[in-house]
Amino acid sequence: MDAKPIGINFLTGMASLQKVGGTKWARLPGSGRPVKMTARAQRRMLNEVKKNPRVSARDLKKSLAHANISVEESTIRKTLNKNGVHGRTPRRKPLLSRKNIAARLKFAKEHLDVLAKYSVDR
Repeated sequence: MDAKPIGINFLTGMASLQKVGGTKWARLPGSGRPVKMTARAQRRMLNEVKKNPRVSARDLKKSLAHANISVEESTIRKTLNKNGVHGRTPRRKPLLSRKNIAARLKFAKEHLDVLAKYSVDR
């Protein structure tokens, strides 16, 4: 094995290959931090969010605790973000004021004939 092209010592390269067990580089099993949430727990959480989009991470943590799944709120938020669910609340449409209702009614009455003509033309 010639390790010079990649800039490492020959023995370092051989030790790495023996550690992996073969001639291909691969990620060792068990390397990295293990995940806290199983796929089943993630599906459960996503289904709850689909039922109630306004549910908080704290409430999700409590409901997961009932299923013996102990995770932090930040982990819940990260998992939701990875699955395309972001913590954005939809805008609430403001209620119509009396002034606005009157203006809309006036506009509709003024344009009644325009609407009738438009529907006949089609």
